[in-house]
Amino acid sequence: KGPENVNQSVAVEISTNYPILACFVLCLFGPICEELTYRVGLYSLLRRVHIALALAVTTIVFALIHFDFAAEDIVSELWSLPTYITSAVILTLAYEHRGPACSMTAHLLYNTFAFIMIFVEKYYG
Repeated sequence: KGPENVNQSVAVEISTNYPILACFVLCLFGPICEELTYRVGLYSLLRRVHIALALAVTTIVFALIHFDFAAEDIVSELWSLPTYITSAVILTLAYEHRGPACSMTAHLLYNTFAFIMIFVEKYYG
């Protein structure tokens, strides 16, 4: 496990202080909004121009939206960037080949797993 970036730190703080609200936001609302924005919106729009352009731009935007440029520990942000890039590519390919229900489900499951792991680490780690 690498260092915790700002995005992860905020998720942990919100989850431990407001678990029900965090579950709704992090496990349901956030992934659905991101899929509608990045895959259904941005990717679909750019795909009309070129599929490789759509994949590249959507991946970069998705990864950078999770990156905190003002973070004091920029190394932890850079450490997390490959994970966000990989996630963006996988979710975009899921959207391309199976549609929005697939990418949304994958994103919901990924975030739900991360949410559960916050508590597993807190109580058993």
